[in-house]
Amino acid sequence: MITEIMYNPPESFVDTLEFIELHNPTSSSISLNGYSFTQGISHTFGAVSISAGGYLVIAKRPSAILSGYGVNAIQWNSGVLSNSGEVIVLKDNYGILGVALSMLAARFLQNAISYLIAKSQVRKIS
Repeated sequence: MITEIMYNPPESFVDTLEFIELHNPTSSSISLNGYSFTQGISHTFGAVSISAGGYLVIAKRPSAILSGYGVNAIQWNSGVLSNSGEVIVLKDNYGILGVALSMLAARFLQNAISYLIAKSQVRKIS
């Protein structure tokens, strides 16, 4: 599952901090061997797994992610994330669509969640 996309980092015109974060919410390790991003960025995973409950970050420049965020990442093969929106596609090892995420929809969802969190009221129950 894609849990975070950094498509427009705070740097000026270099975008070295672009990344996509994947999460495995299951109780078993998941192999990504043969999985591929086919739109947005281009990358085919080799012998890579995400442990149960774990995360994997794939980035344009893993060294910049390590310096900037203190997180290890693997490097994608090619491409950059569009700052004006695009569809990101992740297919499984059989070529079957696993995730197709519109970045415009993701931005809308993120804004909606932020709004709901800001408007929620936490009340102490006695």
